[in-house]
Amino acid sequence: MLSKRRKIVEDMCEQLAAKARQAAQSEAWAVLRCASDTSSDTSGSVPAAVEAFLNTSLMALAKREAEHYNENAPLGHAIQEAVAMAEILDGWPQELQALAKLAVVAVGDEAVLSATAEELVRSEGALALSLEGNGAVPIEVVHGLCALLWARPVEASLSVDLSGRSIGAEGLAALGRAMTPTLTSLNLNDSNCANNGGDNSGIEQLRDGLLRSGLGLRKLILSNNRLDATAAEAICAVLKVTTTLEDVKYAAALLFTAICSLLEGAWHPLCYAFHHLTSTSLENSRHLLSSILLSLAVDTSVWPVCAVWAVTS
Repeated sequence: MLSKRRKIVEDMCEQLAAKARQAAQSEAWAVLRCASDTSSDTSGSVPAAVEAFLNTSLMALAKREAEHYNENAPLGHAIQEAVAMAEILDGWPQELQALAKLAVVAVGDEAVLSATAEELVRSEGALALSLEGNGAVPIEVVHGLCALLWARPVEASLSVDLSGRSIGAEGLAALGRAMTPTLTSLNLNDSNCANNGGDNSGIEQLRDGLLRSGLGLRKLILSNNRLDATAAEAICAVLKVTTTLEDVKYAAALLFTAICSLLEGAWHPLCYAFHHLTSTSLENSRHLLSSILLSLAVDTSVWPVCAVWAVTS
């Protein structure tokens, strides 16, 4: 019975992957081929970026132990995630073109106001990208960013600034699902990534993506998004297991939740939260927080105040 339930997920993932591979062999998908792909005749082949995304993100959903799919909730979640992964991949050529129309980029130390989709994919070295204009970012542009993460060479880092542009929880969820180690900086300040507060679906996908494939991320800005303590717990889950994410700007909710975590032995998230909120060095943070937490642990009357501060910041 258990193996049959996993086979349901396997069959679905294989069908979605087969459909995606067939579509990706068309000429339109040539834009996904980076310089290493074009060094030989690859006409009619599946771009390496597509194959990597399918194997790493889609097919991985069917690789858990058979017991994982025993309950209906994990089984349903795996099916929903498979559909979401396929939706992200579908239309990458057009979505890269949509991204290129709005992209403002800098390659290394050289500023470039605009670039074609092909130039974005085949650019070498560090790439910093933001979007011109204001207002909400169409989901196809977010999916174009997802495509760029997978299409560029693995050694080419990408810094993305979406500050002041609304991507919603749906957009953040897509970025989380498509996370790769090449993303080194992500600025989501005032991006409405929690749908005006309370919708943590995007933050949860970001957490899962960082834990799965986000070891390259060093800077994450999530301020001014009405994130609550539940969202802070998701980010702290990443901070507890990674040493690469060194710059996190989050507001009071992260500090409050990190204090709770620290009382259970998690020093890393609180020290970084305190460091970024007060500009105190990490070494001094450890010493200062020892006395602060001692008083907090004894005087629990301050916790309601901290909770209100966390929610309203």
